[in-house]
Amino acid sequence: MSSRIGAERTAACALVLAALVGSSHAARADGASAEDAAVAQSLFDEARRLMIADRFAQACPKLADSYRLDPALGTLLNLAVCNERLGKTASAWAEYRDAESIAKREGRAGRVTYAREHAAQLEPRLSHLVLVRAEGNTDRGLEVQMDGVTVGEPALGSAIPVDPGAHRVEASATRKKPWSVEVTVGDRAEEKRVAIPLLEDAPLPAPPPPPPPSGATVEPTVDLGPAASSPLGGGLEPRTSPHASRTLFYVVGTSGMASLAFGAVAGMQAIVRWNDRLKLCAGDGCTQSGLNADGAARSWALASDIGLGVGAVGIAAAGYLFWSASAAEAPRAGAVHVAPTLSSRSAGLGVNALW
Repeated sequence: MSSRIGAERTAACALVLAALVGSSHAARADGASAEDAAVAQSLFDEARRLMIADRFAQACPKLADSYRLDPALGTLLNLAVCNERLGKTASAWAEYRDAESIAKREGRAGRVTYAREHAAQLEPRLSHLVLVRAEGNTDRGLEVQMDGVTVGEPALGSAIPVDPGAHRVEASATRKKPWSVEVTVGDRAEEKRVAIPLLEDAPLPAPPPPPPPSGATVEPTVDLGPAASSPLGGGLEPRTSPHASRTLFYVVGTSGMASLAFGAVAGMQAIVRWNDRLKLCAGDGCTQSGLNADGAARSWALASDIGLGVGAVGIAAAGYLFWSASAAEAPRAGAVHVAPTLSSRSAGLGVNALW
């Protein structure tokens, strides 16, 4: 048995803690471990301090967790008071009703009266959501959820008490596209009606491929072509279409020439900017225009180096591609073929000669 004695009440929180007169926590629920009870006690005490400081938004989750670990009447009543002060009228009303039932079982008449009176005071203020099937909605296996909680078919059409604020209603059914809507409910006995429409059909899955004819045997075939084993890596030399090599030659060659042209233009720009810098900077002094010209000259020079370098690599690669395509089209005695090789153990260049 454990009891939780509340702290001193102050005038500012007298209304909030009215439910706590007497012992603040009932006997520990059957099955709650000593560890759970200790954590629940700590959460309860901290929540009480937060409530005294009017910090209900922080106190309510701690009370809810305390009640989950160690369900007790005093904790439930505190949680109801906390949610009521937060404006969660439906949550507080349901908790007062639960507390009334528990107090009746425990024979605590004072708390029965307290919970019943507070529930009765909240009831006229409750807002409601009414979930119904729209006209023509005959979806079989319809599943409706409100804020992640399933609403059974019998509850459709009934006014469900809800806390003021936004609520998400979702619906799903077999082979139907899911549907959802967000509804905002006011805090003064507002009732909103949500009609769940006929859900759209979900796209059908692609049919499986037809089975092979009865008695037919399907064997996979692999065409490796006339590729020879590489003398260096032991791998297979890939076959390259001469037409593809020539196409790639034109692309790479054009890109290389464009890069060379850009590098040449950039080099000329660097020379012009450097001459401007020499004119504007005399001795150790240099004007701002001279500094700008110096920076521009360096930038153009770097661009020229990059363009010329890339262009040279591109021209060399294009030459190799052209040579490869020519060798593939007309192999002849004395021709040497170089190609990259790759195997599970090594990578390198393979050299084949035709004599």
